[in-house]
Amino acid sequence: VPDGISQVDVLLGKRQSRRQKPLFWKSNAPWPAPKSRPFHWGAFAVIHDRWKLIANNDLSYVELYDVLKGPYEQQNLAEEKPVIVSEMREKLSRWEKGLPEHPTGPVFSSLRSR
Repeated sequence: VPDGISQVDVLLGKRQSRRQKPLFWKSNAPWPAPKSRPFHWGAFAVIHDRWKLIANNDLSYVELYDVLKGPYEQQNLAEEKPVIVSEMREKLSRWEKGLPEHPTGPVFSSLRSR
């Protein structure tokens, strides 16, 4: 069973039903963020329902956003919503533990080259 869900239809403007599984992603962003790129620190993120959690590389610092009320992610709600943060951090931690050490097999959609 693949870990992810293709977002190609959404990106092509085709309507989809509400996503049931969380959407995760990982990057190799440094922590702390370099002074030349202060907003490039998020190493992990998860979106589930209305919430988006962004975390640094060891999950010690997080920011939480309500993407329905604040799509521009200007109000960090992490301190106001500790239960949501805990739930989202746990989802992210479980997902990270299941990742292979290195990508295996084809990891890009055939539509990526278009």
